[in-house]
Amino acid sequence: MKKLLFFTLFAALGLGSCLDKDDTYERLKPVMPGLEIVQRARTQNHLAMQPANAAFRLGMLLAEAGDEEDLGSVMYAGGTVIGQLFDNLTTVEKVDAGYRITFRPDIVGADGYARSGSLLVKTNNVAQLADTDAGHFWEVIPEEFDMKTVTNGSLSTVHLTGGRSSRVWANGDGTYTVAAKNIIVGFDQADYASDWTAQFTVKPADASLKYSACAGKDYEVEGNAEGVSCFSFDGQSAVSLSYELTDATYRTITAIRTGTEAASLISSNYNTATFPAREVLIEWSVDGDNRRMQTIRYNGSVVTI
Repeated sequence: MKKLLFFTLFAALGLGSCLDKDDTYERLKPVMPGLEIVQRARTQNHLAMQPANAAFRLGMLLAEAGDEEDLGSVMYAGGTVIGQLFDNLTTVEKVDAGYRITFRPDIVGADGYARSGSLLVKTNNVAQLADTDAGHFWEVIPEEFDMKTVTNGSLSTVHLTGGRSSRVWANGDGTYTVAAKNIIVGFDQADYASDWTAQFTVKPADASLKYSACAGKDYEVEGNAEGVSCFSFDGQSAVSLSYELTDATYRTITAIRTGTEAASLISSNYNTATFPAREVLIEWSVDGDNRRMQTIRYNGSVVTI
C-alpha cells in the first residue's frame, strides 16, 4: 500500500518518467513525508489561486484581441487563443462589470481538473490588464465554481465558495501581482475548508501580455502563501501549511522548471512520527537534455532525482 501511495504522489509531482528506475522508491523513502507536505501545499495554492490565475489568462486573451470584440475568433498558431488559454468549450462574455468566464464540466484541463460554473472578472473600467495598478485592479468573483478530479480511482469535487478577494494588477515594471485573501476551498463531504492567503509576482516574457508574445516562453514567479488548507493529516481537522516560490520559472501552469519550492507545516495537528520535520525544500533545475531534475531536502536527507 505504501508503495502504491508513493507512485500516486510521485506521478502528481510530474516526474512519472523517473518511476522506471528500480531504486527510485528506496532512494526517496527518507524524504517521502516532505514530498507529501509540498504536494499538499502546492495543490492547496493551485486551487485557491484559480480565480486570480483565470483573470491573468483573460488579460492575455484581451491583449491579443486588441480591438477585436469577438474573442472566440482570436487565433494563434492555428487555434483559438481561448482554446489555448482555457479550452475550446470555455466562453468569455462581455458584461457590465467586465467579463464572465464560463466553464463546461466535460473538459479536463492540463492540470487534471474539470471546471464548472463561472468566474466574474470585474475590470473596474480598465480595459487591459497591462494598464491596471495596485489601486485600479481586476477582481474575480466565483459563481458556483467547482473543480472535479479523479484521485486514487475516486471522483473528488472541490468547491471554491469565495473568500475576501482574488485580484490581479500590473506593477509598471513588466511584472504582475496575482493575489488571493482568505480563500475558501473545500472537498465534497469534508467537514473542513481552507482559509488561504497568497501573493505572487509573475513576470511574463512580454510585459504587454499578448499571448503570441508569451506562448511557449518562460514565466518568472516569486511569492508565498499560507493558511488553513483543505487537507487533513489527522483525519479530523484541517492542517495549516505555508508555501513559497523563489526564482521559479514555469512554461505551463502545472510544471515548475527551475527555482526553489519550500513548504512547511505550521499547525500541530499531525503525527510527528509520520512527519518528523515540518519543513521541506525542493530545488528544481533542467539538465542538458531538457529534463526536469529536483533535489529534495527534508529532515537532514538530501535526494536528487
